[in-house]
Amino acid sequence: MKRSIIILMMTSVVCISCEKEELTKEKAILIIRKSQGYPIAISREIFCGDPEQARILLKAGFEKDGLVKINKNLHYSELGSKAFIEFTPAAVPFLLPTSEKDRKIKVQNVKIADEDFEKIERIYAEPTLGITVVEYSTAFNNVTPFFRLNKDLEVSRKNKRKAEFKLTDNGWELAQW
Repeated sequence: MKRSIIILMMTSVVCISCEKEELTKEKAILIIRKSQGYPIAISREIFCGDPEQARILLKAGFEKDGLVKINKNLHYSELGSKAFIEFTPAAVPFLLPTSEKDRKIKVQNVKIADEDFEKIERIYAEPTLGITVVEYSTAFNNVTPFFRLNKDLEVSRKNKRKAEFKLTDNGWELAQW
């Protein structure tokens, strides 16, 4: 009797230790958010010394909206000290940190929106590769007026993404290829 209990306990320990830990949605969300840094600020560079960029901003109505001032009568001799585009106080909440190097050449980074994790669409195993694939979607939040500058982005668009996970001794991790 004592021997059968020991055999039963040993069999249970072996079965439990061989059982693979399953990747749950909650765990995948946590790892994806942490590793990808969601929400991600989407930005765009504005070349303030470029007359073509000034024309684009003017045509898009940014001056009318009070976000920029376009120096339409800027003389070429003033180019080193002034820029075609100046941001107004109304634009300050949308201005991102810009390096000293970029400021010298009159480049300003502006926030377009935040791309944030939305939901997991599907989780499936790829046993031949030894990975689990997580398909998920992201969406744009905190959209700024400067979003209008990106013709290839739509506010309502859901972005489809994939992440590949592998089970290591430390638990589930994003696969590094």
